[in-house]
Amino acid sequence: MHVNLVVGYQAFTSTVLTTAVALSSSLYKDSNGQPANAALFSVGGTAGAIRFRDDGGTPTAAIGNRLPSGQNPWLYQGNLQNVRLIIEAGN
Repeated sequence: MHVNLVVGYQAFTSTVLTTAVALSSSLYKDSNGQPANAALFSVGGTAGAIRFRDDGGTPTAAIGNRLPSGQNPWLYQGNLQNVRLIIEAGN
């Protein structure tokens, strides 16, 4: 994978992720307003695993693709505008 342009960074706390959240638009559009189709997800710390959906649906604490804590980095390429994240149940 070749990185042409870094478009942004966003961090979430476990208290923010108790409800499903979307990524900042600065992560899916570059400074020229062009779509960015790749991102680097890094899930770590003591908060535990998160769940995400990228089909436009809303993940729940038990439903969605699972990203375990400590699996850094996790590469994702797709429509970032549809990504929603939430902390996994029990964390």
